Amino acid sequence: MPPSESKSYEQNLEMEPIFAQALNSIPSNDGNSTEKGAPVIWINGYPGTGKLTVATAVLSLLGTDRALLVDNHQLIDQVKISRRNPRYWDARKAERQLVFEKYVLSKSQKDKIIMFTDFQTDTNNGADTSIEYLQAAQQAHRPFLPVSLTCQKDENIRRATNPARCVTESGRVLNKLTDGSSLRRLRRLDLFDFDDLAHYEDAKLDGFIIDITDTSADMAARKIVEQLGATFPELAVLSLETHKTSPIDN
Repeated sequence: MPPSESKSYEQNLEMEPIFAQALNSIPSNDGNSTEKGAPVIWINGYPGTGKLTVATAVLSLLGTDRALLVDNHQLIDQVKISRRNPRYWDARKAERQLVFEKYVLSKSQKDKIIMFTDFQTDTNNGADTSIEYLQAAQQAHRPFLPVSLTCQKDENIRRATNPARCVTESGRVLNKLTDGSSLRRLRRLDLFDFDDLAHYEDAKLDGFIIDITDTSADMAARKIVEQLGATFPELAVLSLETHKTSPIDN
């Protein structure tokens, strides 16, 4: 990401954390007994903490027949206009809505776990964007599992500045943040936390935080799947004792 674009990105994030508007946008539970679909997993973390690595490990555990992954760069990189363009954030929202329609709200995907990675902070923009995922899950009658990944700052910067993380195993080039100074500034903001909202309990599973400074991607993935298994017994089939660990570096 060019420095000028990174600075614009930070400016859009650095707003006062006000949650009243976000609270008003959450639909209340109407007692609808419609059969629930499979969960939506939302993994939030700073750039470079290893969100994609962990999410890929979750996908490996669950299997592509039971889950699919939408990495945040699949959404970000679809928007071709500059972050400095006034229409940029509206374009990002439009892209999210298309993905929600295609996967979360689609009846053909009802039985498939939908997993997203994201980076949202406790700003107005961060709260509004985060709640879009919750709203989509509610609309589709899907349980919503928010997961926050944290990482010690120096280790986070080491991972983020590794240029190798900008290229996937399939060769896809990602427009990821690799500037350490920009990341230090972004880390002054807290990650968005659904626990800061007054009501959403009927729409979610118990979210949690995973510190992955010294935790392997595979172990973090197993914690997420085990949390799902607490509500969905068919997912509680994994043993922590037999799975190999791997480092997180992207």
